[in-house]
Amino acid sequence: MQIKTILMAIGALWLFIATVVGGALYQASADIHAASTKGHLADRIQRAVFELNILSGDYLQYPSVRAQTQLDQKVEGLGRTLTSSGVVFEKERREFGILGNGYEAIRSVLDRLTSDTADPAAGTPLSSAAVERLRNRLRLVSQTMASTGFQLVERAEKERAMAVDDASRLAGLLFGITAIFLVGTAVVFASRVIRPLGRLRDGIESYGRGDTESRIRATRKDEIGAVAAAFDTMADRLGETTVSRDALAREVEHRRKAEDELARNVIQLEAANKEMEAFTYSVSHDLRAPLRALDGFSAALLEDYGDKLDGEAKTYLGYLREGSQEMAGLIDDLLRLSRLTRGDLVIAITNLSEMVAKVEKELRDAEPGRDVAFDIASDVVVRGDARLLRQVIENLAANAWKFTRGRTDARIDFGAVENGGTTVCHVRDNGAGFNMAYADKLFTPFQRLHGADEFEGTGIGLSTVERIIHRHGGRVWAEGAVGKGATFYFELETGKSSA
Repeated sequence: MQIKTILMAIGALWLFIATVVGGALYQASADIHAASTKGHLADRIQRAVFELNILSGDYLQYPSVRAQTQLDQKVEGLGRTLTSSGVVFEKERREFGILGNGYEAIRSVLDRLTSDTADPAAGTPLSSAAVERLRNRLRLVSQTMASTGFQLVERAEKERAMAVDDASRLAGLLFGITAIFLVGTAVVFASRVIRPLGRLRDGIESYGRGDTESRIRATRKDEIGAVAAAFDTMADRLGETTVSRDALAREVEHRRKAEDELARNVIQLEAANKEMEAFTYSVSHDLRAPLRALDGFSAALLEDYGDKLDGEAKTYLGYLREGSQEMAGLIDDLLRLSRLTRGDLVIAITNLSEMVAKVEKELRDAEPGRDVAFDIASDVVVRGDARLLRQVIENLAANAWKFTRGRTDARIDFGAVENGGTTVCHVRDNGAGFNMAYADKLFTPFQRLHGADEFEGTGIGLSTVERIIHRHGGRVWAEGAVGKGATFYFELETGKSSA
């Protein structure tokens, strides 16, 4: 049950008890007041009857006009008192009836006595015996009324005393009920509020002291239970956050170490590149001179002593010159391949369609007798280094041109498709093709799938293409079949606006 509901129930019960207590105390007070009022009236009636008894005795002993006047006034006063007190003494009807009858009897006796004594000539005077009987009756009635008045006073005092006793017992009862209610309220409040708040405080203090595993685990369905559940949820989430933070710290430390390792590797790679550059320069310088000497002296030997050599010797010298020249070509290709990893890229919007068209013209100018159909997609635009991408187009187009040699229906296609933020370009031919089982060797330096007697080349071109595309953050791959041509794909960042 909700604490709010409990407090509302306690408040409603307290209001009910307060209403009952107030009503009971009010009724007790009213009863005491009524008993006191009745006692005062009974006392007034008793005094009036007592005074009337005295005055009637004086009148009977010493009849006079003054005594008669005082007796009449007292009788009238008693009459008014009895008339006004009839409602108050509703329960004392018998006693009040005796007083009323006595009042009427006294008036009747006094009327007869006073009328006869005041004016004896008005009629036949009463005999002394009759006067004595009236006086005796007056004495009897006065004594009866005095006795009844005393009873009335005594009864009123008893009622007042009973009302006071009832009020005292009621006050004690109400005090006991109030005390029990207050004790019960304190017990309920302690069990439903104080102790749960204490457990909540202990749990929070324990968590505050560093015990992050501390939980309240309250099963109550009230406001304190909701606060405890919210605290446990907060502690769980803080624990998860702490674990995540620790994991993040470990990940940051791991990445920092990885970055440090990468930085060391970069330094080592830069050193290796410098060593490779020095080695490449040394190779190019140290090998070129002997190769030039070999080629030059072979040419001089043929020129100066050709008439003295037989045909086989001349053939050997020709092989020697071709080998030296091929070796020089390999060195040049290796140097070009090594230079691709150096220098910064100059990224700009590059139109590959225009670049392919220029390469096509150069190929046709070099072999005007070839009849090759070129299909070039228009407006293929990418972002990249134009100088390096020109080498990509030259190598792929030259390979397609080379491997379609011997076909009367030779065809080379260049096209592209958009793939989100990238452009996938392709160069397709219907030439010699290759076996897909050896596709992983295509981009390895000096790996050739065709003999040198079939197609010329050093096996460096596709390695150059792969290295350039990788430097641009793209990828390159190939598909083909023997005798059915080949298609080379490369993916670069598109140069067209997304709008």
